[in-house]
Amino acid sequence: MVATATRPSASTTSESRWRVLWQLATGLLLIVLCAVLAPIRAQAETLNYKLPSFESIAKPRRVLGPAGEHFTFLRTGADTGGQYTLAKAIIPPGAGPIPHVHTLTDEWFYFPKGGITIFCDPVHTYSSLKEVPNAAGVPAATAQAIQTKDNSLYYGPHYLLHGFYNGTNENLEVTFVWGAKPGEQKNPAADISGYFLSVGKDVGEFTPGMQPTDAEKVAFVVDAPKWGINQSAYFMQYLSSIAPASKSSPFVHENDQVKRLEQYLKMPVRQSKS
Repeated sequence: MVATATRPSASTTSESRWRVLWQLATGLLLIVLCAVLAPIRAQAETLNYKLPSFESIAKPRRVLGPAGEHFTFLRTGADTGGQYTLAKAIIPPGAGPIPHVHTLTDEWFYFPKGGITIFCDPVHTYSSLKEVPNAAGVPAATAQAIQTKDNSLYYGPHYLLHGFYNGTNENLEVTFVWGAKPGEQKNPAADISGYFLSVGKDVGEFTPGMQPTDAEKVAFVVDAPKWGINQSAYFMQYLSSIAPASKSSPFVHENDQVKRLEQYLKMPVRQSKS
């Protein structure tokens, strides 16, 4: 039996053309989305970095944070025109902010000495407070962890889950900078010192063995949405997994937000008139 070829009908040809056009359009859309979302996905690590010097306020506030941090707030939103907050902190062994997501602010972490484990999910984005990781209908985060190194800088963009913990047996220093996400330069959440002052403990001096109370830990979680944050109550609440970041992970790429941070640090302090 000899097979005979069948000529495509006009409708079949038209359908094929539409299919090709749809595939092309879809491909172009994916390229555009990747280009738009690329700055959000965590190009997070800058090594061998020296944080530039900066002007501090005359009377910094010292706060025992609910995650055990010893914060000294050197600039607040009141001193920077509502653009960012800066604090130096001592992180005792076992302390550190567990998984959380900022929807209104970006965050930088500078480690003069390595040892702290920092983690981020560079894959999933949670763009509103309604998108609680691992809640019904919302994907869990898949965190990737890095052991910080001496003189290293890390960037945690808004919408991406991140956090860190001190798994060593010594106190380690971190410099935090929280900045209003682009386009919202006077976002009240950029003065995040108000959050820590309201849920932590304002202290004159830090003393060895200081610990947050259970009530402060609860307030840390409950009040977080007021500042555009979803804060987990326990470590794995938002996570399905945590594993070491691979060399190909976007989490270990060069930080593309260094210049923005340095522009913040160059700003003169707007000292309060009070």
